[in-house]
Amino acid sequence: MKHCDCRPLDDGWYRCVCECGVTIKSRMRHVFHVCGQPSVGGTAAATIEPPSMLGKAWNFASAAAKHVAAGMPQCSQEQVDARFAVCQACEHFDGRACRQCGCPVVREKAFVSKLSWANERCPAGKWGPVES
Repeated sequence: MKHCDCRPLDDGWYRCVCECGVTIKSRMRHVFHVCGQPSVGGTAAATIEPPSMLGKAWNFASAAAKHVAAGMPQCSQEQVDARFAVCQACEHFDGRACRQCGCPVVREKAFVSKLSWANERCPAGKWGPVES
């Protein structure tokens, strides 16, 4: 287990770089990490490069088209809250968006929130479509 060198970012997070080359984004000032694995404990997570702007637009447009084709099924606020809780604990969540698909993670039940679309699934496989 190694101690990582952490530098503050301007959004309240820290970027920590381990001597093995792994970069971790964390809310903690001091992070310990097992080389070759994501950080252990806290909200630290291995940094994943999000998709490009074009990739984000494509991912969201594809999901929106599938959502409309499915009849725009919506989750209840309780289901949205449950999905949001999973995202908050996920290593791919950066505090605002998913690093896997690049889509915003919004707790409010809104059209721009894939968390509220009942036919959607997490790109990392942590939650799936809601049965109606």
